[in-house]
Amino acid sequence: RLSLERELRHAIDHGQLHVHFQPEFALENRRITGAEALIRWSHPTRGLLSAGSFIDVAEESGMIDDIGRFALREACRSFATISASFGEDLTLRVNISAREFARPELPDLVRAALKGSGLRSDRLCLEMTETTVMDSPEVALETFTRLHEIGVEFAIDDFGTGYSSMTYLKGFPVDVIKIDRGFIEDIVT
Repeated sequence: RLSLERELRHAIDHGQLHVHFQPEFALENRRITGAEALIRWSHPTRGLLSAGSFIDVAEESGMIDDIGRFALREACRSFATISASFGEDLTLRVNISAREFARPELPDLVRAALKGSGLRSDRLCLEMTETTVMDSPEVALETFTRLHEIGVEFAIDDFGTGYSSMTYLKGFPVDVIKIDRGFIEDIVT
């Protein structure tokens, strides 16, 4: 774990982290409607690593702040270029950790990333888990309000793995609910 933490710090400092995009499609016409930004680590000996292999260490060590700022800034910058080449209004989804969501400077970071990239605020959707939102509903509502003033959208990711209460969600300006696969995988049977 200490070795991974040291290597991750090196990765942050030496540009080994990259943003990849997973496209989202509209089923009715199979057109790309947007993409979700995914952080990847080009590890010098282990190859390309998904966030699942290092994000826990990043959160526990506090490096998630640096990674989150980089991911938001780089995702907006790259996606603005990609979206312009498609000639369409595509939506970018960026995951926000609980730690990032709790920081009062998040709206300023979002504003700066949008300004630096030229991406319109209504093209950015910030995703967080329902647990992140429900751990401190009062703080969440204040953060939602400040971000909503900028014009960004919100998505609750992995819905169905935590509180799973639609009643609670009615109190937040959420635009998208992404239902966890485990919640619906046997829905047809």
